This record gives sequence, C-alpha cells and structure tokens, in this order.
Amino acid sequence: DADVIIEDYKIAILWNGPWHYRKITKKHSVKQVQNRDNIKIREIENKGYIPYIIKDMGTYDKCFVEAEFEKLLEYIINIQCHNETK
Repeated sequence: DADVIIEDYKIAILWNGPWHYRKITKKHSVKQVQNRDNIKIREIENKGYIPYIIKDMGTYDKCFVEAEFEKLLEYIINIQCHNETK
C-alpha cells in the first residue's frame, strides 16, 4: 500500500501528510496511524521494495512538490550509481 510504486527501482513512495504526525480530529489516533505506517513499511521492505517517505505538513505548494520531485530524482540517481559500483 503505497501512493506511488516505481517498479524499475523497486521504490514505494509514501506521501504522508499531517495525519501521520499530529492529531487532526477528536477521534483520530496518531499512534494508530503510525503503527499502521510501521506495518506498511515492513511489508514494503519484505516485498523487496525501498520505502521512500515524503513528509508534507502543509497545504498544496507547487514549489514543495517540485522540490520533492527533484529530491526523488537525486535519490534514484544515487541508487543507480551505487548499483553500478557493485
């Protein structure tokens, strides 16, 4: 269960908003969400994927999205370089 899967690099992207880090509503349990996140990450890793988590605590911001995309591209390039040196 990820927001985006990149098969070629075995990356599972989790775009986590404030819901994952702070109480949003009266009935919302941050602990329950984080426990579910930990289970999700373990399952992603068990399937041979790398969990890539984006922490997004704000409202929509085009610059933030573009910056996170650039970080992801750098991460993928680093994976490629690391795999080539093996």
